[in-house]
Amino acid sequence: MVSQSGDTLKEIVTSVKRATDIVTEIAAASKEQATGIEQVNVAVSRMDHVTQSNASQTAELSSTAVSLATEARHLQEVVDLFNQVKKSPAEQAVDVDHHPSTAAPSSAPPKSTKAKQAFADFDLEDNVERELQSVGAGNDGFGTFEEF
Repeated sequence: MVSQSGDTLKEIVTSVKRATDIVTEIAAASKEQATGIEQVNVAVSRMDHVTQSNASQTAELSSTAVSLATEARHLQEVVDLFNQVKKSPAEQAVDVDHHPSTAAPSSAPPKSTKAKQAFADFDLEDNVERELQSVGAGNDGFGTFEEF
């Protein structure tokens, strides 16, 4: 009976040792999983930051594109005025005869009046400075916009 209880105790010790080894392996695997999850969290956080930054830049670029389109239309009006002023009255009459759709209706002011007002209101230097500042390239210590 003593020998039998000694054998039983040896089996119990062996089983406890196996259980300890299994628990140690589970702990190591849990630690590896925790490290992996932490790395995934860091990566997701970085991706979120980049996504927010891209969204902000896209909104800024969209706003700048709208502003540039407005300025382009305004500049086209000024160019039209310039081309109209450059033409002789006879050339202007020919344009109206050949392109009746370009003639202004009697109820609307003539295009040249609109263009002259646009030209008078247009301040190229101020508009360029404003656009440069809106994209972060304005007065940055390297001088300001200069005519050349």
